[in-house]
Amino acid sequence: MGAEYLFNRLVARVFQRAITGLMEAGVVREWLDGVHSGYGDRFTPALEEYGVEDLNDLATLATTDKDELDKILTGAGGKKMHIINIHKSIALLASSVPSPASPAPEIPAPGNFTSSIAICL
Repeated sequence: MGAEYLFNRLVARVFQRAITGLMEAGVVREWLDGVHSGYGDRFTPALEEYGVEDLNDLATLATTDKDELDKILTGAGGKKMHIINIHKSIALLASSVPSPASPAPEIPAPGNFTSSIAICL
């Protein structure tokens, strides 16, 4: 195996671990605070009470029952702009995280690169 192939496999594994980390329990509060400071404290208890344990649950709720998510957020003191900000961020999250049913991206064979990665030390 060539060095290029091994490098591509390494990059794919690092990316997959980063994505997996987004799905672990306990990151909902931090993610919400990343959307806007204070959202974690405001909305996480209500989401946890509903059964949202990770970002995958949150994205699923947003895509399968938007009205229920809006009701939960409103019940936790969310105003229209808060809810819009959260929905926009969920859409960005959902577009950047592959679904569990989607196949893993193919690792290109050595010499078949469509982009490059620069590493600065």
